[in-house]
Amino acid sequence: AGVTNVCDLPREHVSVNLERLFDWDPEIIIMWYNEALDPEDILENPQLKGIRAILDKQVYELPGVFECDFWTLKMINAVRLVSGWAYPDRMAEMDTADRPDVYTLLYGQNFAGEK
Repeated sequence: AGVTNVCDLPREHVSVNLERLFDWDPEIIIMWYNEALDPEDILENPQLKGIRAILDKQVYELPGVFECDFWTLKMINAVRLVSGWAYPDRMAEMDTADRPDVYTLLYGQNFAGEK
């Protein structure tokens, strides 16, 4: 996606304390899909108000795992989303127009469920 992961953690699913998050001071925060937590919740958290991504309102949420599964070709969808959020000027001409092709290739139907 052309971005650098400032976290650089040795494994997935770890808890990070606030001090470490402030040390990283990310320019953008990308969350996994979470039914209980939205980007607005992160943006409105008063404990996070000094972080660059919060100040610039650069907090985004990936769609559900089915749409952006990192272990399948659907990873392309996540890469495009992250690139678009990180580089909106450069990625303006790209959209998810060929996303249905990934679904057709994998499932025999496009994203809208048409055969």
